[in-house]
Amino acid sequence: MDSQEKFKYWEDKATYDLETARVMMRTGRYLYVTFMA
Repeated sequence: MDSQEKFKYWEDKATYDLETARVMMRTGRYLYVTFMA
């Protein structure tokens, strides 16, 4: 895995985690949002 692939992997995971945090905020699961953001 070269540097560009590693960056893309990290970016995809970060985007997924941030979207998960947004969904949890909308549903009121505030305790878990801090772990995802």
